[in-house]
Amino acid sequence: KLMPTTIKEMAMRLGVSPATISLALNGSPVVSQKTRAKVLELANQSDYMPNNFGRGLQSNRSKLFGYVLEGVNLSFFNNIMQAVGLEAAQHNYGLLTTIASTGDKDFMLQNQMKILLEKKIDGLILSLPYVKFAPFREKFEKHHIPYLFCSTYCDEKFSSVITDNFAGGYMAAKFLLERQCRHLLSCNIDPLRHAGNRKAVQECPNADLLSFSTPEEAVAMTEQFPVDAILAYSDQQAIDLIYMLKLKAVRVPEDISVIGFDNIALAGRPEFMLTTIGQQQTELGQCSVQGILAMLNGEDHYHRLLAPKLIIRNTVK
Repeated sequence: KLMPTTIKEMAMRLGVSPATISLALNGSPVVSQKTRAKVLELANQSDYMPNNFGRGLQSNRSKLFGYVLEGVNLSFFNNIMQAVGLEAAQHNYGLLTTIASTGDKDFMLQNQMKILLEKKIDGLILSLPYVKFAPFREKFEKHHIPYLFCSTYCDEKFSSVITDNFAGGYMAAKFLLERQCRHLLSCNIDPLRHAGNRKAVQECPNADLLSFSTPEEAVAMTEQFPVDAILAYSDQQAIDLIYMLKLKAVRVPEDISVIGFDNIALAGRPEFMLTTIGQQQTELGQCSVQGILAMLNGEDHYHRLLAPKLIIRNTVK
């Protein structure tokens, strides 16, 4: 026979009011020890689960965070999502994750944002360009839901946790220049990394920098110009580049050095051993959750700029 599982059913079973059951479960001194013991025993036997949604409405907290990102099929965001989920769990929060890699299917993102609002999430982390979030911003602000951008571009007035991309770009180009590379190709997808590359090259006499946006373009440029190093936008792009250069019988690093950005797990594998600029992926996720918690506790804004790190392996001469 099934045991009672609601407060009402337990009240009927014990011959007391639902209010008494509720007070006993919450440890109120108003209820006698004897009654409280009976209530707890029955709750235990019947596997009673408190209705957290109802509690959430009373406290105006759902104990849920939302996390919107464009995709997890590249392990860079995998690691961030893992860190966000673990950090949320440490603070007794659940995580609702939404993938917004929808191309021009804006209605899908619209539906996902609607679900997050309906679930009354307490805070929102966005690994999504601001322009995609812009149409929904007002609604989240109206409901006083703090939001923060993680590892993506946004205006400085918004809360964010990002890697210092300018410093990372500068560090990458500086390292290549120290290794006597003088004719650099730099990916311009990330404007701050590209600007960091450019600054390092400007400081070095007789060095020059050309820009590209796709690996195909970069490989074509190596046939037109005396390129001796390539600064990729990401490790994934660097690995693609190395493969495409190999098809053209160009050796890395003997003929051309290649440096990545991110330090995904793949970069350290023996077949790649990619020199790269590491991002603190776990910290990006942890700080994002800590930022939302800080804003829930009254902070207006939260900003963290995390330092990148040079990881030297085998793809730079």
